[in-house]
Amino acid sequence: MKKYSIRSICVLTILIAIVLGVVVHLQKLRKQKQEKQLKAIEMLENCPNIYLPAEFDAIQVVATVNYLRSLGHNDSVEALEAFLEKYPYDKDYFSPHQILQLIIPLLYTPANPEAPIIKYDEFSKSNVRLRGDWGYKEWVIVEQDIPFRIGPSSFGFSGTPFDHSYLVEWAKNHTYLRKSDLVPADNPFDAAASLFVYLESLGHVDLDLESRLYLQSYNMIEELFAAKQSEVESESGNSISMSEERTMWEELRKECKANGIYWNKSKQRYEFTK
Repeated sequence: MKKYSIRSICVLTILIAIVLGVVVHLQKLRKQKQEKQLKAIEMLENCPNIYLPAEFDAIQVVATVNYLRSLGHNDSVEALEAFLEKYPYDKDYFSPHQILQLIIPLLYTPANPEAPIIKYDEFSKSNVRLRGDWGYKEWVIVEQDIPFRIGPSSFGFSGTPFDHSYLVEWAKNHTYLRKSDLVPADNPFDAAASLFVYLESLGHVDLDLESRLYLQSYNMIEELFAAKQSEVESESGNSISMSEERTMWEELRKECKANGIYWNKSKQRYEFTK
């Protein structure tokens, strides 16, 4: 029987320990990656459908984009691929699949802005534009890093929605991850007012657009105004005159400023400093 020196045994023991350590570490990393991917899918599932006005949640959109960005380009794409596998195109306007058209254009930028987008400019139908590149039929526009839904409050459906599967492949092969997180303006009412003035200057304003923009701003901070929630819900819209409604929104806007409202980057939500 071959005999091993104590030194050889020690070296072998150390090597085995190193290998086992590496294996355990890799398993831990794999588990962490899976957990992050599952969280990303859950956040995507909780994102609002742009075709349902009452459900639009800008805070959820911002938090989802920022979380996916924290994963890095490759892992964020893998999370989107897993989401697409779970929610393939199904010709349903209200399917979670439709969230791809909102999240991907916010999360990635084209590697070559001059290059044509895949599938005959179908990307232009993604329904998301940054200010300065806004089309009449768009549904969502970003103002001061806040996504606002500007699509109609009521509409009919005809045909089938677009298949957005190609956006995942586009993100994988033709984009960079956005350079920084979305950091919403400290006062969402200021952003809503600025956006309304901009859209009004273009002549693309629905009768109730101003109300809808301010109501979306309120929805972002409603937890800070729990006592006022029933009042806002009962008074917004057609139950009071437009001038009275503007007064209500202006009072809330001033109250936000007085309480030092700001966007908490670490908690991904609005808070008061006072």
